[in-house]
Amino acid sequence: MLGERAPAHRHSARALSYSRVSNGVEMSLLWGLLVGVVSVAAWGFDVMPGVATMLGVAVGGWALVLGWFVLLLPPLSLRFRRYELTDDAAYIQHGFITRRRTVVPYARIQFVMTQRGPIARRFGLATVVVQTSAGAVGIPMLDDEVAETLWDRLSELARRSVDDL
Repeated sequence: MLGERAPAHRHSARALSYSRVSNGVEMSLLWGLLVGVVSVAAWGFDVMPGVATMLGVAVGGWALVLGWFVLLLPPLSLRFRRYELTDDAAYIQHGFITRRRTVVPYARIQFVMTQRGPIARRFGLATVVVQTSAGAVGIPMLDDEVAETLWDRLSELARRSVDDL
């Protein structure tokens, strides 16, 4: 039992760069889609404002959104993202505004998997996902080697705890 202290292990050292690139790509795609939809709607309803004004507002809004999701949010969210394996359960913590702690008893684990998206693969990172009957919880932004070791360890602990029942 961890009590009041936070879990010991953190994400990879490359997590901040990965988080910034991933958020930047996602926000740019979403913002581009939003600006495109608004432009088509304005054009279709014949309320098209000046193109320069609309582009200025779009670029200004995009800069604010990108600044938040690329520069400010990643270091804040990574500061509180941790995990730890004890003798009886996995403890996972995340969230900087609302801090969430999840305790996953090994006996409740149904399966463990790893996920690697295209940007994560480029950075050599992976996410370990633990599935229980109550839902899934992930431990993201781990070095590939750490993720494989954690996957092996969680799988073994889950098998061992089921055998003990």
